[in-house]
Amino acid sequence: MRYSGKIIVARTYDAGLSIEIQKAASALRRKGIKIAGETYMSKKRLAPKYAKPFFDLEFSLPARRVKFDNSVIYLRIRVGLREEGAITIMLTAPFENKSVDDLIKLSLIDEGALAVAGKTIPFEDYALSLYKSVCSIIRRSIQQQEQTDKPLTESYTYIVINKTSPKCPVEQLLERKRLFAGLLRPWGGWRELSDAEIIDSTSGVVRYTKNDAVIIDWARAVLVGVAQDVEKSVITTIDMANTQRVKLRLYDAMLSAYKTELKSRKHFGLLQSLLPPSISPLPKITIMKSEISDLLRGLRLSSVWAEESYLGRVHSIASQKLGLQKLMYEVNENIRSIADDLSTIVQLRTTYWIEVLFILIVIIWMIAELLR
Repeated sequence: MRYSGKIIVARTYDAGLSIEIQKAASALRRKGIKIAGETYMSKKRLAPKYAKPFFDLEFSLPARRVKFDNSVIYLRIRVGLREEGAITIMLTAPFENKSVDDLIKLSLIDEGALAVAGKTIPFEDYALSLYKSVCSIIRRSIQQQEQTDKPLTESYTYIVINKTSPKCPVEQLLERKRLFAGLLRPWGGWRELSDAEIIDSTSGVVRYTKNDAVIIDWARAVLVGVAQDVEKSVITTIDMANTQRVKLRLYDAMLSAYKTELKSRKHFGLLQSLLPPSISPLPKITIMKSEISDLLRGLRLSSVWAEESYLGRVHSIASQKLGLQKLMYEVNENIRSIADDLSTIVQLRTTYWIEVLFILIVIIWMIAELLR
């Protein structure tokens, strides 16, 4: 059997605390970049921050002619921005009449190198260069941008199958679980996969009609016979889960660093208590806690726009596959631990200054007695 459709390789980057969408839109227009639909301002907010099933702003960059594995590909480039500070770069490679093995090779494009304008560049570096290019255009709209050459990122690949030859009903196609396992866990030896691996990789199935299916795994999804508007909704919903994951990873790392710092303050409480509170990480932690509260609320209410519906199921499965609940638990544990550490520091500081004041009072009393 042969397959036609497209591969979409996505990279979701953490750009900073937030993106001011109106400023970003203005900056893009000044560069002559057309914003998709120009309807982002009128979109109704159907969910809290960190739980929106759409990009806040979306646009395309010029397609690029590249070579991969000795084949010429015209990569379509689409960019999605989220106000919570995430930028997703999506590179689309169409394919026609491919076998499963050829499709697996093409889907591994992000693990190889591209020949672009006579130069060979690793795919990851090419995607990162696009991200940096977007950041340079909208830099004034990014709040508290992370100053790093390699920002925190999440990777995801979508394999969209629009047509099969010979034509095969989706019901029958879904019976080929080993084939889909090969696409989701891309390996040339997919015919040798164990039953357990096949069951695990193909367990996340969501269907809207009898003629379509979405199979969601931890790093890939296969979309079969999905209508174009539904396809976009599915991709942006899974991207939302990836945005939540990259933010949870970021906050978990930052909280762990602060926890280590606070533990050292506990051990040297008497010395640290001499320092003013303003140099402590407390202000940063307070701001971060507010952001984390928004993020966790978004995770809890992620299907508020579609309770028990199709997109709600898509996000639920994506969350499970991406391990968001485990990350959320770790972040909550870090917050609780930091709260305990801060309480200890406050007690040490209070105790220290009570003792200092008592000693000062005794010294003053002794001096007064000597001066009589």
